[in-house]
Amino acid sequence: MIVLLKLQRLLTFFLSFILVFLMLASAAFSAEEVLTLEEAKEMARGSRGLMQSELDAEKAKFEYYQAQKNYDDVKTPSYYNLLPYYFYLNEQKDQGINVDEQLKNVEKQISDAKGKLDAEADKAASARDTMESREIAYEDSKASKEKSEKQLDYQVEQMYTSILVQEDKMISMHKELDYKYNLLNIERKKLKLGNSTQEKVDKLAVDTSNFNKSIVEANNSLKNLKGKLNDLLGRDYDVGLKLVPFSVNEVVVIPVYNNLLPLATQNYDKLSQLEKNIEERKKDLDDDAVKDTAYQSDLIKIEIKKLELQIEDEKIKLKETINNLITDMNIKQKNYQLAKIDWENTQKNYERSQKRFGLGLISKLELLQSELDYLAGKNKYMSIGYDFSLAQNNLELVKQGIL
Repeated sequence: MIVLLKLQRLLTFFLSFILVFLMLASAAFSAEEVLTLEEAKEMARGSRGLMQSELDAEKAKFEYYQAQKNYDDVKTPSYYNLLPYYFYLNEQKDQGINVDEQLKNVEKQISDAKGKLDAEADKAASARDTMESREIAYEDSKASKEKSEKQLDYQVEQMYTSILVQEDKMISMHKELDYKYNLLNIERKKLKLGNSTQEKVDKLAVDTSNFNKSIVEANNSLKNLKGKLNDLLGRDYDVGLKLVPFSVNEVVVIPVYNNLLPLATQNYDKLSQLEKNIEERKKDLDDDAVKDTAYQSDLIKIEIKKLELQIEDEKIKLKETINNLITDMNIKQKNYQLAKIDWENTQKNYERSQKRFGLGLISKLELLQSELDYLAGKNKYMSIGYDFSLAQNNLELVKQGIL
């Protein structure tokens, strides 16, 4: 009996501690900022998450503008600038004006400029090539930034939905704690009447205590999830955050393999980059220095072959990804529809249980069990739905060549 009293006091103290802890946590988040999914995505785009992509795009832009300026500076050789003045002086001389000294100076300048003309032309061609490559890099950086934004949107939704699922789970856990506590009280009363054993009471007490610990751990996990999302949104880690649940389309048009593959292939950056690399190496084969050296030519041909093999590997990878994605989408859509039916059934059962409890036909414990079934069905439905939503977004990423 003494052991029982000590265990009961310990459990009562622990439950009181949990209650105070949850009340303090609730107070700490009383000033939570309410955010929708779209608001969270927009906020993330203004945080440091995209800063690297933006800096890369800005750097590429300035390098392009500088290359363009360098090309403008050299594209008109000084030789051609001197010719009009040279012709003018000859006209002056034909008119009997003494311009021998000026002509002598200009002829020397033209002679010097003529000698530099080829080098000047090579410099202009080099500047033009640099400008064109910088322009391509600039366009690529802009496209990369856009894709980074879409990937960030997906990451935000992934964290956002994880929080919503965890919050639903916490509601179920608190209700289950209530159920376990009722079981424990019933078993204690049965013990007093001689209809139970101390072993059963102790087992339920330990089970309830352990479940309390699980609630604390789940609550801590939820706080960490919110902290990580806050950080991604550019907010303080510990600031309050309340997310608005969103509805998910139960039925979406899932593209067929033969329609999705060409679109994804066209937008897959890795394939286009490998193809560019092959074209560049083929141009190198036309270089006179390479043509004169069989060894260099053979090496480049080997490099081209390796790049072609990489392209085939990437094409296979893309095909597998698309095939798996379409299969996954169909399964998740079906699971989501079935989960809704299951949840609606548990909801109807719970409503019937409430009426029966009001008429005194079932016990409070049976009502709690019915409510737990309803909450479990709801949690499953929401979790599968959010997972299906992420799969839909993943499909949009693949369409744009983002694996």
